[in-house]
Amino acid sequence: MNSKWAIDGERALSSLNAFDAMRAFLEAYWEREFKQSDDMAVLLGSLNRVPVSDTPPLDIALWHDWLKAIQKSQHK
Repeated sequence: MNSKWAIDGERALSSLNAFDAMRAFLEAYWEREFKQSDDMAVLLGSLNRVPVSDTPPLDIALWHDWLKAIQKSQHK
């Protein structure tokens, strides 16, 4: 993809890789803006995964919400 909106060497991500990227994005945003927010801290804790495995996050309902979001974004 040759666009100012893409990163060099952009490639497709698996659902888990994309999830990890989304979590990293939210955590960086929380660090910068919302460190006082308990709600965001709880959400980030629920989004944690065991880093060395292919498991979904601790809160399995959030994983199902994530999969629905992927499906929704693919049907635009």
